[in-house]
Amino acid sequence: MKKLSIKIWAIALGLGISLFSCKKGDQGPTGNANVIQMNFGSTTFEYTVLLSLHSFVLKGITKEIAEKSIILSYGRSSLTKSWHHFPGTGSPLLGDMEYRTAIHANDPSSILDIQLLHGIINVKETFDQIRVVIIPANTLITGRGITPYDIRDYESVRVYFKLSQ
Repeated sequence: MKKLSIKIWAIALGLGISLFSCKKGDQGPTGNANVIQMNFGSTTFEYTVLLSLHSFVLKGITKEIAEKSIILSYGRSSLTKSWHHFPGTGSPLLGDMEYRTAIHANDPSSILDIQLLHGIINVKETFDQIRVVIIPANTLITGRGITPYDIRDYESVRVYFKLSQ
C-alpha cells in the first residue's frame, strides 16, 4: 500500500511540475503566412459612353474570407511601368482617369470589379498586370488605424508581407 501511495504522489508531482512549467512560445517574425496574392494578366479600360468594367474571380476566396479580410488591388501601367492603387487614379499622362472597386462576397469564390468611373472620352489605359492582395484578419476592429505599410503603395505592401515580385 505504501508503494502505491508513493507512486501516486510521484505521478501527481510530475504532472504538477509539467503543467506549471509550460510557457507560451516566443512570437515568430512578422510574415505573410495567411496573406494571398493573386495575379491577373493585361487589362485595358476605355472611357466611353458605355461602362468600362472588368471583373476578376478571386478563386477560393469565399464569402466568409472576403468579409473578414482587407482586399487591396493594384494595376501596373503599361505606359509608366508604375503600380497604381484601385480605387484611385491611373497614369497622370492620360489625364484624369478615376477607378472604383467593388467586392462581391460570394461562395465558392468572390468577385472584384474594377470600373473606370471617369476620364477623357475614348482614351484607353492598359495595365500589364492586375494584382490583388488578400489579408485575412482574425480580429476585426472598426475605424482607421495606423499600419506599418501604405495600402496605396503596392511596393510597400509587397515588402511588408514578403510577397514575390
